[in-house]
Amino acid sequence: MVPAGPETKTLLQDFLTGFCRDCFPQKQFTTEMIEERVQRLIDQKKGYLWRNREGDLVSMAAVVRESPNTTSISLVYTPPIQRGQGYAACIVAALSQAQLDAGKTACNLHTDLANPTSNRVYTRIGFAKINQSVRVQLRSDKKQT
Repeated sequence: MVPAGPETKTLLQDFLTGFCRDCFPQKQFTTEMIEERVQRLIDQKKGYLWRNREGDLVSMAAVVRESPNTTSISLVYTPPIQRGQGYAACIVAALSQAQLDAGKTACNLHTDLANPTSNRVYTRIGFAKINQSVRVQLRSDKKQT
């Protein structure tokens, strides 16, 4: 596992674009939105990449929230051509362990319950489902006066 830095910015943008496209196909993400999020991940040292045995960067994950005792991991993505090799499991396990080694007492992972493959993998590396959340966005069709 390697921290994302300025030298990996373009790759991280490609990975985040793929993540957004796969996970939120109904939502539009502008290039500016992706670039801003990637820059924050780099600046805050929250983005990480997994390097395979050949030295290629093949997967990403990020710390998306922290409290004094806990950390939340999300933005786990492996490009389709690299999937099925265990890279996402490796980066999630390594990032989770790094957070625990840094003093966190718990680590949680946001995942898509509709993806049985990833959920099976995350269970295998030690995560257990403890809760389910739903994100709701409200909008008003009424004009503001």
